[in-house]
Amino acid sequence: MTEFIRPYINAIKIKVTEKSIVEIDESCKDQIAMLKQLTWHYVILDVDLATVQQGQRRIIRKLFTRLFSIADGAREPFKALKVFPKYYDDAIKEELSKTPVRRDEIIRLVTDYISSMTEKEVVIVYQKLFGKRVGAGPW
Repeated sequence: MTEFIRPYINAIKIKVTEKSIVEIDESCKDQIAMLKQLTWHYVILDVDLATVQQGQRRIIRKLFTRLFSIADGAREPFKALKVFPKYYDDAIKEELSKTPVRRDEIIRLVTDYISSMTEKEVVIVYQKLFGKRVGAGPW
């Protein structure tokens, strides 16, 4: 599978300008634009997925709020941070030990943690934090 996406990955470079933060190789721009349109048409705007997506947004929003609250409120002795994997636990502890604490960095770390999860992991963490069962499917 990676042989199919590698040209697109390699076509994108980080370059901060007034209009964008990425630069796309001209040879791939049209193909990337077409793939974006296909994704919007067949995935993002799919009517059958609209209800599921609403539920997913609600779960992600609640999960973020709870995890951020735990991270932001865990100044000492950091016991509450045990809900995070070691990497995020350590990174949040490091941010909390700084003066002043940069809440934007805590937000970024919580966001990174959630975005690193699979759908199944999101549901499992949600269920553990809220003591709730989320449907029979992955969401």
